[in-house]
Amino acid sequence: MATARRASLVLFRRANSPALLSSSIRRSPLHLLRQRPTPITATATTINTLQSLQSLRPFSSTPRFRNESLLHAERESDQVDVVIVGGGPAGLSAAIRLKQLANASNNADFRVLLLEKAGDMGAHILSGAVIEPSAINELLPDWNSPDNPSRFEGATPVTSDRMRFLTKSRAIPMPGPPQMNNLGIGLTTGNG
Repeated sequence: MATARRASLVLFRRANSPALLSSSIRRSPLHLLRQRPTPITATATTINTLQSLQSLRPFSSTPRFRNESLLHAERESDQVDVVIVGGGPAGLSAAIRLKQLANASNNADFRVLLLEKAGDMGAHILSGAVIEPSAINELLPDWNSPDNPSRFEGATPVTSDRMRFLTKSRAIPMPGPPQMNNLGIGLTTGNG
């Protein structure tokens, strides 16, 4: 305990010493906050603050949007009924289900806005290029039927599933846990 306390005190002293403020540390967000004591709010942002933040990280993680500038972006406003932040499995499911319920009650004017940080909707959902379809089958039962014009054809169903323990010279068969059974589940590429 005493060693941990001493180490944290040494780190605290070193972090506050001016000799350690290298150029990479000067560009860190903590250094920016120390320089600008004025809080940033949604209604009052300055050009200097935006330029500092823009130099820290690209505007978008998607390569095709990296050249977009925060300083020259047009600001838009819109009236919607529901805003969902994040196009992950929960966000996409919520948006789809809300629109299904609105359409079922003849409310065509019900508007749902889904905000996603990725360049394409649902781009961060793909995990290991395995599509587990139980949730989408429940939400959209005919999503993969042959007569659906919007059918996703990029997935190949798994026909066999094996688990092996690999050594330098052998592959020893072993039973796989039920959670890793992928029979019938679609495989796809992460490249789209």
